[in-house]
Amino acid sequence: MKKLIGFRSDFLVKDILFGFLWLLVLYIPFLLAVTGTMFLLYGTDLFQHFQTVFVGDEESISLAVPRWLIWMTASVSAIFPFLNAPIEELMYRGYSQPLFIKEYEKVWIGIVIPSIGFALQHIILATTLQGAIVYAVAFFLWGIGSGIIYHKQKRLFPLIICHFIVNITFGIMPIVFLVLGT
Repeated sequence: MKKLIGFRSDFLVKDILFGFLWLLVLYIPFLLAVTGTMFLLYGTDLFQHFQTVFVGDEESISLAVPRWLIWMTASVSAIFPFLNAPIEELMYRGYSQPLFIKEYEKVWIGIVIPSIGFALQHIILATTLQGAIVYAVAFFLWGIGSGIIYHKQKRLFPLIICHFIVNITFGIMPIVFLVLGT
């Protein structure tokens, strides 16, 4: 597994810098996919619909959640980035991608199929059907980009760092909101 991840202590600083580079490289098409899909769904009024698409509206079901459950969720959010980033990168890029490339003897198929799985897995984050569509497109493009990067670099560690940075950012937000009481 160490070989698959490609961790090397002498490359640590370089890998962290690559992680930030890949974050920028992957985040730009991700944002363009979100904005472009929102434009296809809503036209020039896309920005008026962001809250409804990603949070829901007043008619969405609202549940009273016990305070202990909120704290438990926040605790899981703190652990999540450390487990999720390596597991997803190992599963989609490190394990599945090479298998599909070998099976179909085409690199593009080996990158596209895991990217579809990556996109489908992430639609669970959506609170609305429109959000699921936007997430499917955006995470599919993220998967394609990550797949290309892994195919070229043959090392997962910089992608794990990139994925970790994204997850830690979104994992900390619930904790911040909880502490601030919002």
